[in-house]
Amino acid sequence: MTDSDERPALGDETVYGIPSRRIVVAVAASLSAGAVMAVPLQVLAGSVPVIGALYGVENLWIGWITHGFHSVVFGLVYAALVVGIPSSYGGRTRYVGVAVVWSVLLWLVAAGLVMPLWLSALGIETQFPNLTLASLVGHLLWGLSLSGFYWFGTQRLMASG
Repeated sequence: MTDSDERPALGDETVYGIPSRRIVVAVAASLSAGAVMAVPLQVLAGSVPVIGALYGVENLWIGWITHGFHSVVFGLVYAALVVGIPSSYGGRTRYVGVAVVWSVLLWLVAAGLVMPLWLSALGIETQFPNLTLASLVGHLLWGLSLSGFYWFGTQRLMASG
């Protein structure tokens, strides 16, 4: 890819540096990656309802909704990071590299530190820091699938003009 593939053309709108047409791709990729992460975490550990507990309702459906919200927010940051790195760092490799680093950072900070502090503030006992192998695998699944979905979506977007 060239820089022109990553940067908006004259007249294209951007939101925080992301071309507006890519926002839709980033949201769809984020929701899909959120499902890739949440299904095994729910099946293996039953942990999705805890995400809803952050907002006062420990419920499976609220957990899915809030997890989807978090996935979109963090996925949009990912899209901005990818756009911000020069394309000379390699097309697909750049997408995967950013995803792995971002996923590990989210695991360490958001899941490992912020979430247990937030739950504790709500009176829900939890381990601190909460840095489990299952959570790391889940976050890496999220990041790798996000990079694949986002890359594929942006390729389709460029092919369609």
